[in-house]
Amino acid sequence: MQAQKEAPPDMQCKDKFLLQSIVASAGATAKDVTGETFSKESGHHVEECKLRVVYVAPPRPPSPVHKGLEEGSSPRASISENGIPNSADLSITLQEASLSDTGELRLKIL
Repeated sequence: MQAQKEAPPDMQCKDKFLLQSIVASAGATAKDVTGETFSKESGHHVEECKLRVVYVAPPRPPSPVHKGLEEGSSPRASISENGIPNSADLSITLQEASLSDTGELRLKIL
């Protein structure tokens, strides 16, 4: 198997890995593990798990800091004249947060 030089343009992949595990007898060493060890036909109980390869786009760089932000203070949503937060600013912040959280979860789950 060779590493790909670049991700496919559509970020789709059909590669899969098959993980097999068995319970080894006490005192077994790496020399004791052979292809026969994982043979179901020999009566061994073999647990299997298929892992699908998923490409995930690299995280987006952080949003630029708004002009006029004082050093040491945290960014705040802008407030309109009637005291209600500006929905455009909030929606961008929420979209970035959900994309970030989804990407993080995806990496942990898959």
